[in-house]
Amino acid sequence: MKDRLSVPFSDWPDGDRDLYLCTVEMATSLLAARATTWSTRHKHVARLDYGRFLRFCQNAGVDLVATTPAERATQEMLTAFFTAERTRLAKTTQATVAGNILGFLVAMVPNHDWTWLRAVHAYLRSRAKRQPVKKGKVVHAADLFSLGMDLVKCSLSNDKASTADPIAFRDGLIIATMASAPARISNFASVEIVGHLVHDAAGWCLRFDEDETKEDKFDEWPLPDKLGRYLEVYLEHIRPVLIGSSSKANAGNALWIDDTGAAMSDQTMRKRIKERTAAKFGVPTLPHAFRKSAATTFVIELPEQAIKVSALLNHTPDGKVTEKHYIVAQRQLASQAWHQIYERRRARAKQSIRELQHHGS
Repeated sequence: MKDRLSVPFSDWPDGDRDLYLCTVEMATSLLAARATTWSTRHKHVARLDYGRFLRFCQNAGVDLVATTPAERATQEMLTAFFTAERTRLAKTTQATVAGNILGFLVAMVPNHDWTWLRAVHAYLRSRAKRQPVKKGKVVHAADLFSLGMDLVKCSLSNDKASTADPIAFRDGLIIATMASAPARISNFASVEIVGHLVHDAAGWCLRFDEDETKEDKFDEWPLPDKLGRYLEVYLEHIRPVLIGSSSKANAGNALWIDDTGAAMSDQTMRKRIKERTAAKFGVPTLPHAFRKSAATTFVIELPEQAIKVSALLNHTPDGKVTEKHYIVAQRQLASQAWHQIYERRRARAKQSIRELQHHGS
């Protein structure tokens, strides 16, 4: 999914693009910059960050073609950029963005004095480290799934998609799907219908290649069967309605569509999830907390299978390299146990309702 705030790599000035390819992607010298050692995913994110700086310069009236990276990356310009980014980024992310831009500039213009930029990066990192740890409420994963399904079902009138509230349906499906498949938000928000969303004889799943994940490992998330019908409704009825809501829509192949009819960004998705969970539970649940909720719920409900938590979250124990087919097999086993938790919770809730009704009569 494209970042509309970032100049795409294909649109970078020729000088920047050539320098990047020569010094970051193709460098072989033992004295090569640290950025050359970054993972494919890290380089992709860093290109987006540098592209956002280019967009900032462009909006400030800087001629990108007529200037070099060093001429653009002045202390004044980068300070203004980092100040503007404070309004939309957390402190930790601000430090990451500064580090990515510093890494690229050091690689592309190694003879320039970047001492002041290193100091800015160090300052932002120190601010990020001093942030107090937020200890939010861990919501049971089954409750997150139920919230999503309730939003989906309540958005329908007599279960007819043509009369659905598309916003509530979409938000509910996002929450229910993320509760079932707590992938990282960067992957989850960028799901594309062709390539990531897979429907075969085994059912529905989300699938990401090695170069798309933070861990540089193949990642596959089987989805519960009950979500399949609602995914089909979303694809056939809800998504087209969302896209049709704006003549300027640029949805492309994106699965998740925002209120303007364009591909949903991860920041917008965070906002929607926080608003829906805060309305239900009193405090917002952040997307990354879905992963914590998954691990905590799994251990509480299935303590005898706690060893499978690593497989559920695609973590490789002790840093060992795991074969792709083994990862998939372990993920499928963990997901089967994971989805059974929802059924247990649902069955207990139904039993409690029947008992209350029996005592009331």
